[in-house]
Amino acid sequence: MICDVPVVEWHDPIVKVWQHLHDLDSPVAVVRDGTRIIAAISQRTLAMWWPSGGPCEMCRRQVRDVIDPGIPTVHPHTPVREAAELIDNFRLDGVPVVTAGGELLGVVTPAALVRLLAESTPQGAMSGETGTV
Repeated sequence: MICDVPVVEWHDPIVKVWQHLHDLDSPVAVVRDGTRIIAAISQRTLAMWWPSGGPCEMCRRQVRDVIDPGIPTVHPHTPVREAAELIDNFRLDGVPVVTAGGELLGVVTPAALVRLLAESTPQGAMSGETGTV
């Protein structure tokens, strides 16, 4: 899990979010609308939606223009397999990890899941049943 995950607002310009992710060397940020987590956005998604039209267009396009609100979340004790299934089934770049009260703790990314599985699975086993997010 990435604990120091950037948090951006849904109305932020994508160029600002891109720069923020680059400056923090983070693959993904959590998007919120006020205090509610509504999505996760990655450098990959921003690159796919990067607008043509020069600098003015880059500043006009906002995060809300390139996200699908309604991302699933997981809790700290969610099994690794469940988090992996969410990422795979919904083709997500990351899943926010939240407390029961909705407080953001971090984000589980595909790379983080690989690390979790590698650390929790006995050498040579492929079950992936052990461990939690």
